[in-house]
Amino acid sequence: MALFYWINYAVLASFLTLFTIEIGVALSFIFAYESSKDKLRRYLNPIWQITGTFAVFYVVNFVTTFPTALVFVGNFYIAPLLGAALFFILRNAFLVYSEYVNDPVKEKKYLRVYSFSALFAAFLVISVLSSGVSGYGVNLSTGTASVIAILFNPFDMLVFASVALLGLFIDSVVFSIEPFRKIGPICGLVALVLVFFGLAAYLPYSIQNLGANIPLFTLLFVLLFAIILFNLVRNKIARYISFVWLFYSIIFFGVLQYPYWFGGSALSSSYLVNAIVGHYAVLITIVGGIFLTIALSAFAYITYFKKDYQNKIQNKRY
Repeated sequence: MALFYWINYAVLASFLTLFTIEIGVALSFIFAYESSKDKLRRYLNPIWQITGTFAVFYVVNFVTTFPTALVFVGNFYIAPLLGAALFFILRNAFLVYSEYVNDPVKEKKYLRVYSFSALFAAFLVISVLSSGVSGYGVNLSTGTASVIAILFNPFDMLVFASVALLGLFIDSVVFSIEPFRKIGPICGLVALVLVFFGLAAYLPYSIQNLGANIPLFTLLFVLLFAIILFNLVRNKIARYISFVWLFYSIIFFGVLQYPYWFGGSALSSSYLVNAIVGHYAVLITIVGGIFLTIALSAFAYITYFKKDYQNKIQNKRY
């Protein structure tokens, strides 16, 4: 039965990996627009739809994996999730507007609106996820929730700040954004400190899980320092390790809080689909994930690598 949980969590980690990078993109547009626009445009224009695809993929898989959890999701989180959907629509619209407008001034304004929309959507999504982990803002016994408490609590603030810092760190490595090059490693280290402080302060059982997973914890920092060292010598391998490390970090967070939800007051296994239906769900998710991975790989090849190759050929001709 744990297999169902981890497959669903892997889909979530895939979405959050892309979304965290986009949070860094949004912050870069706000604080380092001129020096980052061209680099981030090349990444963002073809990839923004893929983030939405993974979001939908996760929602569908969550409904299949935890069907009985839909009751409290609807009762507790419908308002912030609808708000996130609204900002996600604004994010999509203004990114498209900025792509086709020919006025640099309007392009900058549209990208600012895109950036703030993406950040607000991220804040609402992370608030829901962190509330599900910590239990802030919800009362399982009475079936009630406070939107204010869900959105504004110390654990949520720590998690959102950590994700924002991780986004800046990863983007400073992947896109070589000079204004963030020196502070990028500091952002990454501070993000981890904030996360572990939040876990120790508000989810004490996660520290017990940490003690049982020291090798995984060690690997987390080994990969982090490998990224920092390779990036210092401007080796491109740092970019590839960054994606793997971010995905691994999210999975490791899941390891620390497993199998609890709502600050330990509920077990995730209590909401899992039964074994018979679950095996079909796993099969469909794996097949769908394979097709999605193949499609995205082909998309990335055509968009990035093949275009680079064609541009080099054209430059040689001239």
